[in-house]
Amino acid sequence: MLELTQTCPLGVGTYRIDETDKAAVLKGLHHSVERGQNYFSTGFSYGDGAVVDLLGEFFPTLDRDSFFLSAYVEPDVRTPEDIRKQAENYLRIFKTDYVDCLQVHLPLDTVVPLDGIYEQIQQLQQEGKVRYMGASNLSPDELNHLSQNVPLLLFEGLYNLECKHYEHLGVLDRCKQENIEFVCYQPLRRNRTAARNYPLLVELAQKYGYTQNQIILNWIIKEKKIRAIVKSVTPENIDTNLDALSFSMEQEDYARLNAFRCPEGEGIKVDWLGNGDGIKINFLANQF
Repeated sequence: MLELTQTCPLGVGTYRIDETDKAAVLKGLHHSVERGQNYFSTGFSYGDGAVVDLLGEFFPTLDRDSFFLSAYVEPDVRTPEDIRKQAENYLRIFKTDYVDCLQVHLPLDTVVPLDGIYEQIQQLQQEGKVRYMGASNLSPDELNHLSQNVPLLLFEGLYNLECKHYEHLGVLDRCKQENIEFVCYQPLRRNRTAARNYPLLVELAQKYGYTQNQIILNWIIKEKKIRAIVKSVTPENIDTNLDALSFSMEQEDYARLNAFRCPEGEGIKVDWLGNGDGIKINFLANQF
């Protein structure tokens, strides 16, 4: 069985995979694996289940020990038994005996209490259907509570050059202290960051001869020491993303990226409690 430490730090995101061109998507996914990408993150909420169905054709073509699969407990669960059904549906569709990691996806939208969710995941873990537990989109307080009660392998959270909320609130440091791997999604804000042509990114892209997106991915993985998930099924784009790991920048340039602040992004208030006072963290990167 593959351990998380053995996976490529640039994982394969599956949100908004275009399931209409199945042949092209499967070709791209196989290319990702051939290039060494072996961490996959997915859930039933993607394409109303269509993405999971497509992956159900892809995963069985691989050696099960060659990839790490992280799946979500989606917010449509209403009882602890629903969590079990959802997990077992992943196993049935993916034709596997286990998922490597099972994690709550959107806790604010999930009616089952957090502790109840993880009691059920722990039972699935004891049965060998889940290897590890993770979490996603928790508030700092929720993460603190959960990590004190269950062993978390990873935490998937929003992080990019313009949205550093989890870092400012101490979550990145907490994860390092507790040996929880932080896995960031939307590291490129779906190309929105590069489209703004910040002078710093333009300068560094010219200096090192790489794209702005490659500069960002390199900084996140090599300097911040966190993992990233990027969705791409085009071989050329996959190669470009992975080439971001092929170089290093001077420490002073990493320091400038560390110090970069985006008042527009960081000025948005996050609704951690679900009371409508701000923007939910999973929608934050789409606001500007």
